[in-house]
Amino acid sequence: MTETDSRPQGYRFVIPMTALLCVQGLLSLCVLVVPVIAPIAGAELGVEAKSIGVFTGVMFSASMFCSLMSGAVIGRFGAVGVVQLCLLLGAIGIAMITLSGVAALFVGGLLLGIGYGPNSAASSEILARYTPDRFRNVAFSLKQSGMPLGSVLAGGVVIVLVEPFGWQASLLGIGAVGLVGMVLMQGMKRNWDSGRAEKGRGRPLGSPLAPLRAVLSERRTRRMCIASLSFIYIQFALSTFLVAYLYQEIGLSSAQAAGIYAAAHMAGVVARPALGAIADGIIPPVKLLGIAGLLMCGGCIALSLFTKDTPVAAFYVVALLLGSTASGWNGVGMAEVSRAIPADQVGYIMGGYLFVCFTAVVTGPLVFSGILALGGSYQLAYGLFAIGAGVTGMTQLLQRD
Repeated sequence: MTETDSRPQGYRFVIPMTALLCVQGLLSLCVLVVPVIAPIAGAELGVEAKSIGVFTGVMFSASMFCSLMSGAVIGRFGAVGVVQLCLLLGAIGIAMITLSGVAALFVGGLLLGIGYGPNSAASSEILARYTPDRFRNVAFSLKQSGMPLGSVLAGGVVIVLVEPFGWQASLLGIGAVGLVGMVLMQGMKRNWDSGRAEKGRGRPLGSPLAPLRAVLSERRTRRMCIASLSFIYIQFALSTFLVAYLYQEIGLSSAQAAGIYAAAHMAGVVARPALGAIADGIIPPVKLLGIAGLLMCGGCIALSLFTKDTPVAAFYVVALLLGSTASGWNGVGMAEVSRAIPADQVGYIMGGYLFVCFTAVVTGPLVFSGILALGGSYQLAYGLFAIGAGVTGMTQLLQRD
């Protein structure tokens, strides 16, 4: 894979980047709000709040497998058409969950996962077409900021909407916004998809594993796949287990644990565009990812060594460090993958990369939980995860390009 297309110049990417940031934030809200409202709506949902992880696993498993079909679907409907389809599936999925019951919950989760999976590939194809190289990392990082933005919005829904309107009306409101977004994207289709769907309409479906083989066959993209596996393991070890570690193992109060978690989360929101800007103008992306990997390693080692006597301020420092790296690297990683792919193949091959990412999303928490189930401590689990991040970071730093 070589860069053969002529890259666009100027700031035309700002409008698609902004629109895709909103789409990413809305779809992230759809997939993250259900676990947030589970403690409130658990009885009506049909599952206990502590079992909602099964719903999350089903949802992201659907995203994982559907990401492999992204290229074929983009070829038939255009990238904007796929974004619209994702918004539609998100709206239907979130509305399905309001019907209550286990069946509605898991059908809704499947629809949400199917809608969430192809969105990043379609968005990446649009961004790659409109973004010049000198802004590539910051553009992808800003777009990927929609994920933590969705987390913030999910918490806001609980605080602002659920109390006065109820959880079902709140979810239906989110679904309605998704439908509005789908309609608004139609106005972008003529410019952003002009000639694209027709050009790719004859593309055969082929083997579902073809995008995965394509992304693993080229050295630069294969390297990013391996790095992403270890980085996402750290990211979800932080987002899934940090509060339980602080509360159960260290003995902090629930308020202290929540405050440290929130600090890590906000650090990620700020760090994504900041790391993108650094990668565009100061430190080469591969080297920056290497530094991020070593910092993740150091942060996890610190968590593995902390005890009940460790000052609370130290936990905040490590949370900020891990939040800014483990939750901040994603946009730079996706930009690096897109840079190694011809622009007209970004949506197709990015689907293979996203399959690897979703594999880590699904398996990372399972591996961490497995360590705990086998009698290991949170400290041991964080220490073991640090090894992968450290090796990956050093490997990235030693690359020559």
